[in-house]
Order: sequence, then structure tokens, then C-alpha cells
Amino acid sequence: MKNNIRELIKDKFIRDLVYGLLIIVGLYTIGILYGNKILDILTRINLFNDVYKLIIYEINNKSMLGLSIITFTGGLFFIAYPAELIFLIFTRAGYSIFYISLIMIITTMFSQMVNYGVGFYIEEKILHKFVRERKKEFLSSLKKYDYFFIILINILPLPADILSVILGMVKYDFRKAMLYTIIGKLLKFVFLILLVIITSYL
Repeated sequence: MKNNIRELIKDKFIRDLVYGLLIIVGLYTIGILYGNKILDILTRINLFNDVYKLIIYEINNKSMLGLSIITFTGGLFFIAYPAELIFLIFTRAGYSIFYISLIMIITTMFSQMVNYGVGFYIEEKILHKFVRERKKEFLSSLKKYDYFFIILINILPLPADILSVILGMVKYDFRKAMLYTIIGKLLKFVFLILLVIITSYL
């Protein structure tokens, strides 16, 4: 058991993947610690301030534009609002659960494309020299259960957005990544819709 752990720690790809995740965590931490200061600086710009006020207004009024904005931003790996909570909040606002689901699925997929692109960029510009040696090995092992793993992570109430970043880092096939992600999101919202319908009769 100890030998297996040592081998895992020594594995170059695992180390490099950890480095990539640390970079992501670092960006997330900067957002938490300095997000308000950055926002204060940006809101001094008139155009940005007007757009920011419009966004806040739409979210507070629970409009469909507000839903699109909060779903998109909430789907970004460094923000990660729980989709289940957003769904329930807007359901109580009186909108159709099917319409809400459609809007959320579409906008969250744009978020996943951004997440994938960030991961791709990190690997291309920062980790390329480290990751390239073991990337093929990782991808070959992932192919054994890739669709099941990606779909399952997107169904469960987990911070699945980080997965898109990792898939981008290892340059997993973009079309497959998005296909399996949207299948998982669709199944998640099917379960949420069923939950709302069942609880409405209780």
C-alpha cells in the first residue's frame, strides 16, 4: 500500500496536474480576497458601472436575462454558484420549470466552453513542457470510462465546472467533452423538474 502511494506521488503527470490545480485555486483565492477591490476599480469606469448596475437590477428582479447572467457566471470554475439553488429560486418566481431549465442548460454550456478554454490555455502556455509526456497515457486511461465519469460528475450536486478546466488542460476532445457535459446537465435538470413536480403534489 505504501509503495503504491509513493509511486503515485512520484508520478510526474500527477504532480503536474496538481500544479495546474494549484494555479486554478490561486486564481479562485485572488477572486475571493481581492474581488471587491477589483470590482471597485472597474465600477469607476462609466460604461462598466452602467453594465454592472443593469446586471444587478436584472438579477434582483429575477428576470430571464438575470437568470442567464447568474447561470453563466455561476458556471465559471472560479465562481461556481450551485445550479440547483438557482433553479429553485427562479422556480418560485413563477416561471415555467421547462423554460428555466432550457435557459440554464444553454448558458451553463457557454460557461463550460470558457472553463475548457482556460484549462487549454493554462496547459498551452504554462504546463505544456510538463504535461505533454504523460498526457497520452492519461487520455488512454480516461477513455475506458470517460463518458460515464463526465456525465456522472455533471449530474451530481458537485462543483463539476472544474472538470471542464481539467479536460481542457489534458486537451481531451472538445466535442466529446461538451457532449458528455450537456448530457449530464440535461439529466440533472430532468431530476430537478421531477423533484419540483413530485413535491408540488405533496
